[in-house]
Amino acid sequence: MMVMMFSACSADDHDLPAPDVTADDLAEGISFSVTRDADNPNIVYLKSLLPSSYQVVWEHPMGRTQAAECTLRMPFDGNYEVKFGVNTRGGYVWSNPVAFTIDDFCADFVAGEAWEFLAGGAGNSKTWVPDNGNYGMKQGFYSCFDPSTVHADMINNNGNWTTESKTWWEPANGDVDITDADLIGEMTFSLQGKAGVSVKFENGISPAVQEGIFNFDTDGYTMSIDGAQLLHAFWAHDKSEDWSKGLQVLVLTENQLMIGNYRSEALSGEGRCIYCWNFVSKDYADSYVPPVVTEEPTPTPPDGWKNALENQVAYCSWNLDADVPFDWFTLDGTRKNGYAAPGDYPSAYTPVEFDEPLKLKLATLSREMFTLTTPAGSVEGTYTITDDGFIKFDTSLGATLIAGDKMFFQTDADNALRVLTYDTDDLGRISDLWVGVKETDFSGKGVQYVGYHFVADFGGSEGPTAYKVGLSYNNTSDWTMIEGEYVYVTTPGTYTLTVSGSNQALDALLWVDAFKLLKDYPNCDIVIKKILIDGKDLPFDDAAISRSEGDSPSTARRYICNAWGLASCFPSTEVFLFNDKIEVTVDIIFDNGKPFITEE
Repeated sequence: MMVMMFSACSADDHDLPAPDVTADDLAEGISFSVTRDADNPNIVYLKSLLPSSYQVVWEHPMGRTQAAECTLRMPFDGNYEVKFGVNTRGGYVWSNPVAFTIDDFCADFVAGEAWEFLAGGAGNSKTWVPDNGNYGMKQGFYSCFDPSTVHADMINNNGNWTTESKTWWEPANGDVDITDADLIGEMTFSLQGKAGVSVKFENGISPAVQEGIFNFDTDGYTMSIDGAQLLHAFWAHDKSEDWSKGLQVLVLTENQLMIGNYRSEALSGEGRCIYCWNFVSKDYADSYVPPVVTEEPTPTPPDGWKNALENQVAYCSWNLDADVPFDWFTLDGTRKNGYAAPGDYPSAYTPVEFDEPLKLKLATLSREMFTLTTPAGSVEGTYTITDDGFIKFDTSLGATLIAGDKMFFQTDADNALRVLTYDTDDLGRISDLWVGVKETDFSGKGVQYVGYHFVADFGGSEGPTAYKVGLSYNNTSDWTMIEGEYVYVTTPGTYTLTVSGSNQALDALLWVDAFKLLKDYPNCDIVIKKILIDGKDLPFDDAAISRSEGDSPSTARRYICNAWGLASCFPSTEVFLFNDKIEVTVDIIFDNGKPFITEE
């Protein structure tokens, strides 16, 4: 029997019928009809003749369909069968098979772009191979989607086919035990005399070579296979509802195929989802030349991250979050999955429960020393926080299992963790810190980061007061305010403040405010060290720039450019016009030995 193309069905769902029926009641011409189109004998009409109260179903060359009427468009000649069924109190009752013959090939039913993409069009064949993550398409051979996902849900996001809200997980191959043997299989679709499929497994799935036929519904983008299985990884082999029927063709282009089946709750122990298998055409894979990448993207933590982290290490420690200990990040530092609870993780990555948290304390006996406490014991040493975004340790931190049986907390080969991003609390302190290690492919090319999620532990205290310091800009023409991102100062030190944007309107106003600092430290000072306008040094004399109260008496202000009283070191307010950003570096001093504001 050949599997042919199913074109359309008109849904007609009903409750179970009141009367029972037997197989003898389901006779062709009495309970149902199988007729040919008068103009095209390759079109077969299936129609129920029972009252609409009966819930009916068909088994035909493409599989099973629940509908009162179905239309089959059958490209290839051959002998076929149809069975008609009725859902009764005791289950489905089926008619005897009705045979019919298609005498001629109808090329119209395998014409069009989708057939060209899948199998090369009528009379041709096309071979597909697993996406190994290095073809510029998907991140690997496997993706996981919500079970309701269909072809219409897929969107192309900067070259990556995904969904708006139904993408559950897109792991690298190594994250789901996809092996080299999984990645050398092949799957060929052919339209040479029949809709044929040939699948070659190299990963231990038996039989290694499987030959069959297939049906492809180009309206609903579904597929069924008879006599063979969809090519897939060995790890998922015994966890699926079906490897041949009810397949979802999520993406099909000239060189990319994403086709999914369904995870079985009973066999996997997990909820239903779509196992999506990502392929590229063999011709594309064989001729693919990776683009020359001169520089990989790198994470960019928030402005002021180093000051914020260095100022906080003296009064807090960091606990690996028990509920959300890790996630994967793109190379530019974007979090991928957004796990929010242990139940959100794939079963193979369920977080390990610790009696005591994995704790990292920076600045122990001195600001340069650290202690890592794990279930296996403690590691001590020295560390540095680098300007390019790393926390570097002088010794290995070891490897601590934190999820499943293969996710470990550990540094990279250089004993370093990269700062990926962080969140702050209402006081401006870092509350959630993400640091990570880059994962690479066999060639050393970066694939993604595994990010570790640490939560600040302030030991039951609020720690030292954090003073909000910021740079602000305005002008007296249209009064367009530009505020820079605040830094939160807990200890004296050097800080760089920034405003980003542009202004060409006169007259410019530029000032630094340290909120509440003057109230707590009347002898404080804000010493201006450097002014950059669009990257160019602006000469100045710190002594000529005013020191005063801000809008509140508790705020210490340095009015760098005051249009109503410009400092004598500046020729005019025009030197403060800018197109990109202004950076001001200051020393924050808590006790300078004399009042911030002096009487003249």
